[in-house]
Amino acid sequence: MALARTRLFSDALGLCVTVDVILPQRRDNASNHKLPVLWLLHGAFGNHADWIRRTSIERYVAPYGLAVVMPSAQNSCYCDMAHGGKYYTFISKELPQKLRTMFNFSENREDNFIAGLSWAAPVPSPSVLPTLNSTAPSAACPQVPSTITAPST
Repeated sequence: MALARTRLFSDALGLCVTVDVILPQRRDNASNHKLPVLWLLHGAFGNHADWIRRTSIERYVAPYGLAVVMPSAQNSCYCDMAHGGKYYTFISKELPQKLRTMFNFSENREDNFIAGLSWAAPVPSPSVLPTLNSTAPSAACPQVPSTITAPST
């Protein structure tokens, strides 16, 4: 697994944002293979580094070959604010578009998962993040998970 700390400019927010991305090591030589992605959102008073620093997320996802995206969203509740940043727009539209190009992430519903902690837990509802695919599997974590289980097909 590789950990990429990415700083990118967000047009929606008008500032640079830090995003941590865990990338699986390729087991085949297919460079055109699109990676499945877990979009992992931090909770209140957290940031992009919480999942790396306070869990074993890298170890949990290693057997599944998942990329994991952990953006920083300040204390925005992932909402577009009247007098603040447009974090909903950033998380739901801009970030997936940029990272899918940079890291060759899959756009397929069955390859995208989203989970959140604390105030990020309500975010993964089907109506909230349509760009990540309105029927993408989601999870709400009231506390840090101890295991991640692959979805049954």
